[in-house]
Amino acid sequence: MRRVVAAALASVIAVGCATAPVGPAGEPWKTSFTPPSMLDTERFHLERLGPEHTDSDFDAFMGCRERLARTLQWGGWPRADMTRERNRADLTRHAREFDERTAYAYTVQDAARTRCVGCVYLDPPNAEPKERRAELQLWVVDAEHERGGEAALLDAVIAWIERDWPIDEVGVSVRAENSALRDACRARIGAPEVDEPHGETLFVWRR
Repeated sequence: MRRVVAAALASVIAVGCATAPVGPAGEPWKTSFTPPSMLDTERFHLERLGPEHTDSDFDAFMGCRERLARTLQWGGWPRADMTRERNRADLTRHAREFDERTAYAYTVQDAARTRCVGCVYLDPPNAEPKERRAELQLWVVDAEHERGGEAALLDAVIAWIERDWPIDEVGVSVRAENSALRDACRARIGAPEVDEPHGETLFVWRR
């Protein structure tokens, strides 16, 4: 489900800061780390993604399947023949990865926690060293997309990482078709490190 950033792009992410980190202590990919279980903002509620979210997650991404398939290009996900059973298996895997500290997936709900409106994924970088670095991907449903949901969610997650996560560098790789997230990254992070007009644009947030 998550987009795996191409190794060629990941390799251009700079190795972590030379100076001592100023954020929370620790490293996100060690079993000793306790990841934040949730985030609440005026617009969103985020919590650990798991099989208990199968129905709400399935309804959310299948409701905007064509746009997500076009803008994310995550190996054909979500496919037209996707099933709830397959989704449950995917979410079970996400929960296991979360518990093992190998990746972190969060369901994004509206502030009232009545419906799923997207997802957020934090993965270790493909390139070494991993340490206090991560790759970020996200998506939102059509209703949120139409009112700037990508920008609002990106702002919330970057602020959350800066405040509560032992991460000093975050790479965000965005397809050219995903103009809403690309524009949000330009506004929140700045100029990209790699800009392929017809491919992937790589943004890197640093403390």
